[in-house]
Formats: sequence, structure tokens, C-alpha cells
Amino acid sequence: MNGDNAYGIREHIGVAVDGGGVRGAIVAQGIIELERLLGVDRLIDSPRVKVFAGTSTGSLIAVALAAGLSGEELLAGMQSALGIRGEVTEIAPSGDGITILVEEDPQADMLMKAYVRVDSATAVVGRDGESAGPDGIRAGDIVEVVFDGAVAESYPVQGRALHVKIVG
Repeated sequence: MNGDNAYGIREHIGVAVDGGGVRGAIVAQGIIELERLLGVDRLIDSPRVKVFAGTSTGSLIAVALAAGLSGEELLAGMQSALGIRGEVTEIAPSGDGITILVEEDPQADMLMKAYVRVDSATAVVGRDGESAGPDGIRAGDIVEVVFDGAVAESYPVQGRALHVKIVG
């Protein structure tokens, strides 16, 4: 079997993680499964894991894993800080709030975009640092969004905002 075990996991493992912004939560779920298969609480605890590498968001994940974070800790941290920064290019009424389309670069076709639901439970902070409501968000605003939990892994990503800060 050339170093493979019953799960098809080789004796020596290198963990390589690509970028993808909020899609890093999917990677964290994969890390949780790999930890389960290896029988460890953290990948760093496995003698089989020899190297961590990554690009963009993946490099941050690789550093976190090498520093000893577990997949569960990584996922929890990501879910409390995942988001997008970009320009509001669309606004539509939605229930007790609005849905906005936030684009990292509206001129590019394939960069990060997200449909974000902003409602009365969302903490919105205006340019002046004061609390604002969903009606304080305008097309053309530059915003920083933190998602409230999981997002739909579509393109554009879809999720509910926990926090929106209008920065420009």
C-alpha cells in the first residue's frame, strides 16, 4: 500500500490550502474531518502532518494550523470574523431591512461578491462612527461586512450581516 492506511491517508501529509475569502469556512470543515480521520484534536499533533502551506486566505489558515489551532477553533473564529469589504452596487428592500450586493471590485468579473441581508438586528455603523440603521446604507458606499454565521456558497455568496461598517 506504499504508506497508505485503510483510509487512503499517506504516512506523511502536507496540508496545502488555497485562497477564496469566506470560502475558508469550507476548508475548516475539511480540516475537522481530517483531524477526525487522523484521530487528533489538532493537525499539529499528528506525527504524519509534516508541512502547512497556503495562498491568500489559505496562507492565514496554514499559519493558524501550524500555530496549533484546531479545525473547530478555526471555524469558530472564521464564523465570527468572516466578511467582505467592497462597494455597495445594488440595494433592494427585503422584509424588515434590505439586501445589498457588495463587490470587492465592481469592474472585475470574478472577484468576491456577496448578497448581504441587513435587517433590524444588524449592527450598522455609519461613517461618523455612530449607530445607523439599514436605511443609512447607500449605493456607492464602501462597507465592511461581518457575516452572521454560515453563508450560502453560491456566486455571489449569500448571507446575513451581523455587523456592517460604512467606511467610505
